[in-house]
Amino acid sequence: MTSARDYLTSEDCANAPWITENNLVGTHNVSIATVNDNPPGHYSDPPISDYMLTLCTKGTGHARIDIGAGTLRDDVCVANALSIAAADCRAECQVNFMFSLIAIGLPKQLLAEATGRSINALDFEDLHKSYMRDPTLTRLVTDLNAEAIAGNPQGPLYSDHLLYSIAQRLAENARQSPFRMDRAAKLSADQLNRLVQKMEDDMEDGLTLSDLAELLDMPIFHFSRVFQRTVGVTPYRYLLLRRVSRAEGMLRDGRLSLAEIAYACGFSSQAHMTTAFAKYSGYSPGLIRRSLAG
Repeated sequence: MTSARDYLTSEDCANAPWITENNLVGTHNVSIATVNDNPPGHYSDPPISDYMLTLCTKGTGHARIDIGAGTLRDDVCVANALSIAAADCRAECQVNFMFSLIAIGLPKQLLAEATGRSINALDFEDLHKSYMRDPTLTRLVTDLNAEAIAGNPQGPLYSDHLLYSIAQRLAENARQSPFRMDRAAKLSADQLNRLVQKMEDDMEDGLTLSDLAELLDMPIFHFSRVFQRTVGVTPYRYLLLRRVSRAEGMLRDGRLSLAEIAYACGFSSQAHMTTAFAKYSGYSPGLIRRSLAG
């Protein structure tokens, strides 16, 4: 797996204490680096096979940055600015201010799926030439980073949802997205039943978007949109609701501990199950169990 840290660590800042790295496992394994209070300076980063999306979370100042397709000469970088560096290109950065950022390695195959193009035909040149200001993309990057830092407690289907949403948003910003949602497109009753059965059978496992899309022989991006059009929520949200429903039935049965129920329903921990209950039912698992005891 290509490391986001490889992109950020040069000979000048090897083993830099201000950089931490976390990994997410799903349909595509990705590496996310968090940089806190990086000092000003010149950074010459080696080429990697991934594209690299960065979000500046703190810091404002001038920067001269070559990220693979044009140079940002003395451009002003501000907090919440996004940029994407080209794959297989060295990046040269001269920054005159302290900054913090999040960097995500985006595999070529992921972006190829998002654009409907071959890997060799990927074209994000316009995005390499300037900073982006996109509140939706900023939120997705921040949420994905938080999930990685926490150790992916919500599972691969959740991180897949965020990662594919990021890729699709980038494709739309680069005017490369081929996907135009047919507002009439929905899953058939048989297709939905097969998906529900898959979720029920493998609820305790780490399902990915790829697992569900392959069941219906659909491209992942098309599947995700048709599913949401049919059910009204994302595949991840739907699976989470089914986990809560199964867990409540097991709580009322009363034979298993809260930790055992959490594991049996695919939650990463008892705390994750409690959080899901609070969000979707308004009750805690403990309160439900205590109500049964009279």
